[in-house]
Amino acid sequence: MLSVFFVLTAVWAGLAVSMILPLSWNLLERGYAALALGTVAAVWLLLVSGLSVGHLSNLVVFVCSMLLAAGGTIPWLFPCYRTIVRRSARVLRTDSRRLSFWIVQFVVVLAAIALVALFSSVLFTHDGGIRAATGGVSSDWNLHLQQVSGFAYGHNFPPEFTGLVGQHLSYPFGINLFAGGLAVTGVSVVGAAKVSSWLLAVAGVGCLAALLRQLGGARTAIIGLPLFYLLGGLGFIDAITDLLRQGFHLESFFGHLPRLYTYTAEPGGLGNLQLANVTFAAIQPQRAFVFGLPMVIIVIALLATGLRSHRRGPFLAAGGIVGVLPIVHTHSLIFLGLLSVGWAAVSLYENKPPMRWALLRNWVLFGATGMVLAIPQLVWLIADTHTALGWLPGWLHGHESIWWFWLKNYGLFLVVALLGVWFLRGVVRQLLVSSIGVFLVANLVLFQPSPWDNTKILYYVSLGLVVGVAVWLARVSRFWGGKGAVLVVIMLGCMTVAGALDVFATVQLQRQTDVLFSQSQQEIARDVRAHTDPRSVFLTADNPNSEYTSLAGRRAVLSGGWYQTYGINTDARQRDITSLYQGGSNFETLRAKYQIRYLVIGPAERGLSPSVHERYFDEHFSLWRETGATKVYDLQAVLR
Repeated sequence: MLSVFFVLTAVWAGLAVSMILPLSWNLLERGYAALALGTVAAVWLLLVSGLSVGHLSNLVVFVCSMLLAAGGTIPWLFPCYRTIVRRSARVLRTDSRRLSFWIVQFVVVLAAIALVALFSSVLFTHDGGIRAATGGVSSDWNLHLQQVSGFAYGHNFPPEFTGLVGQHLSYPFGINLFAGGLAVTGVSVVGAAKVSSWLLAVAGVGCLAALLRQLGGARTAIIGLPLFYLLGGLGFIDAITDLLRQGFHLESFFGHLPRLYTYTAEPGGLGNLQLANVTFAAIQPQRAFVFGLPMVIIVIALLATGLRSHRRGPFLAAGGIVGVLPIVHTHSLIFLGLLSVGWAAVSLYENKPPMRWALLRNWVLFGATGMVLAIPQLVWLIADTHTALGWLPGWLHGHESIWWFWLKNYGLFLVVALLGVWFLRGVVRQLLVSSIGVFLVANLVLFQPSPWDNTKILYYVSLGLVVGVAVWLARVSRFWGGKGAVLVVIMLGCMTVAGALDVFATVQLQRQTDVLFSQSQQEIARDVRAHTDPRSVFLTADNPNSEYTSLAGRRAVLSGGWYQTYGINTDARQRDITSLYQGGSNFETLRAKYQIRYLVIGPAERGLSPSVHERYFDEHFSLWRETGATKVYDLQAVLR
């Protein structure tokens, strides 16, 4: 019950924040925004509380819930707030009289139901083991489970990488801290991660529907929602080819899709498809992106409102939201920084001098507010990391023409977006042009050591382009009537079939074969949580599927292979692990360096090279636990 109370009070507080935002959204649309804004409020309360007392507990979550409840209730004492609520309710009543409004909400509900299926299959239990839907989920969710478990069970304050003891946590951990708050109340770690992802994914769908309605009407929202979430390139050509090879046998084809159609680096077919579908490659596996998406949409909506109304308030509010993004999703902050520079330049160019100076002041206010709030967090977040910008012209186009590379990856969508630059006007065109500007930057600059991580910027580019494309397609369907509607449906099919097939592939049980944690690993994790100190450090092989870190929340010297992505070199630790497992003269020095309490020798450790000196540990330390082929030694229990 405490977990439910915590979520409800977060949404209640978020509704109060969304109500004071200078937007034209109705009460329901503000409710979608409340899911994300309330989560931000809950994260900051959990962070401050955790830093104050050193851990999360039921009491901490209850106090945070009461503060959230108060934050959502106090504004009702002011007449101006009640007036805003009544005005939003009137807008909702007016909108609800239109059939198109209910069609949009029907699409949102369908998406919410689809997201239930998506996140229920992300991790699931089969034959007692926890399995992952895809390889991307297997790698990404291990990192997330480490953080959730660390916050819930490992007293991980100040935050550090659970699998890299002593290393400051430079990953945007907001969504995992929120899930940690849920887990500490009794929800399983996996369940807390799924629920938090689903809530924020629904917030993203609802906020995108609101933005599209704001900028182009209900028809734009009906077109734009499936376009963004199912967007794919020319991979549908490969799908048709595969279907013809199988004799057009639909049951066989859909029963087990032969391959992915928006992501492949293998030869055959189109080849070198790198911009995987956003739902398949970002919304399902990348939890921080799920948190950042609705926040970015709200900022775009505020900036569009400010540009249309020439008021200062929307720019100030947008800057305030940008200021909380560092611990939500750093790439969302990078995208908005790049987008705002281009958007400001385009909007200033299109306005005449008398209006230009007022508009410039508004853009400066937006940027200054965001930087004042965000820079201190960024300095704290990226301390001890060494990520530097790189130069990578053409991104991952390889040896083929960059024009053909992007035509394959974006397909007809890119062509329509470029047409929109010529046929659209106003704020929508400005957003379209500035998004293309960010696209060009992402084709030149490498933002993280892994080139594929530029997709985190490119998916937001797709978001900006979707707005323009959806507005343009809505106008085509309206101008040409029935013929226009048929044309739009055909074009949508060409743009979304490949993405829809890849999303469908993620919920096929035949593909869900990656075992993350066996039943015995889960039993070990429960035992570790019950009988070891929350801050205990374990020495294990560099295994990302570690029950000690991902399920028990305990720290490890090194567990997980993601750290190079964040500019953290782990070579020295790898050497230290090898040396520690040999025992010998420097064992005590290294043990003290990392404050190791427990040492694990199991199948993964016995596979190290050089081999583990198992006899040394049998002779010198007490065996704390032995399960099957796995031994856990207590390094403080020295044998005399």
